[in-house]
Amino acid sequence: MAYGIDFRKRVLAYVEEGHTRQETAKLFNIILNKNQNLNYNR
Repeated sequence: MAYGIDFRKRVLAYVEEGHTRQETAKLFNIILNKNQNLNYNR
């Protein structure tokens, strides 16, 4: 599933605030692969 750019920015901002990948995935109801680069489209 592809996510919109606004959603991606919200997820990235949340991670940059210091939250863990596990917290982020749970809050946004997504799966984050530990090899996944979250710095896309910056």
